Parts: sequence; C-alpha cells; structure tokens
Amino acid sequence: MTKPKNKRVNLTMPMEWYEPLERWAELQTRDPGNLALAIVITRLREALKNGEIPDEDGEKEEDETKIFLLSLLGDKRPKDIEIVKLAHDLNVKEEQLIELCDRLFGKEKIKR
Repeated sequence: MTKPKNKRVNLTMPMEWYEPLERWAELQTRDPGNLALAIVITRLREALKNGEIPDEDGEKEEDETKIFLLSLLGDKRPKDIEIVKLAHDLNVKEEQLIELCDRLFGKEKIKR
C-alpha cells in the first residue's frame, strides 16, 4: 500500500480573518483554501530556512552555525550568547569558542 501524497488539514478561523483572506484570494483569482495553503507553505519555508523547525532527526538546520562562521569573517565579534548556543550545539567547551573569538577580535568588551 502506498502512502498518500498529500495530507488534509482543516482550518477554522475567526470571521475577522476569513473575510480579508477571502478578499485577497479573490484578487488573486484563487479560492481562500488555496491561498491559506500558500501562506502556510511560505511561512513553513521561512521557518525551515531560519532553523526554527528541527529536521527529521530532531536537530535544527545548520543555519546558526553558518551565520556564526560568517560573523567570524566579518568585523563584529559574536555576542556571548551566540557563542554559548553554538558551543552547546557543537558539544564543545564555551571557552574554546570564546578563545577563538578573542584571537580573531581581541578581548574587547561585548554586548550581552
């Protein structure tokens, strides 16, 4: 037996939100359900891209790591909270990442 390609989701919303959805859908010559699907998919893509949603293994995307590494290439030292989060995600000692940042940026005063 094959799995269905699509899943059905029922959405109930207050009229105060349905009415603008209906007007917007009409402008785009689509039905409100189709527009709601497009809105949900757009938001899900953003959340996946931003690492807000864990992947199938329960881990977040590597975007945070990429952002951190890109900040190391720039001229701003990452904030301590970013260093602590990344150390936790990578399962390394915070001191190691702090030392790396200190070598790159000097021991400047940082915003927390």
